[in-house]
Amino acid sequence: MPAFRSMTRSHSADVVVVGGGTVGAWTAVLLAESGVERVVLLEKATLGDGASSRAAGMVRAQGGTETAIVLGLRTQAFYRES
Repeated sequence: MPAFRSMTRSHSADVVVVGGGTVGAWTAVLLAESGVERVVLLEKATLGDGASSRAAGMVRAQGGTETAIVLGLRTQAFYRES
């Protein structure tokens, strides 16, 4: 997984993702993993604190397909480390 850092100000970016919920955060992660060098994720408050935090079952590690389980585990780790 690429390294992430908190930035209060950036003068340029290759891609700007607006919204740090589940979809926005994963978009930023996958862009960085695909080789995009300067991905900026904009969130007005806390990552995952908006609608994503109120979507029951959205971030889980059981059930579904193997791919869904892996994504759920990575999502839990992402929010713990952010």
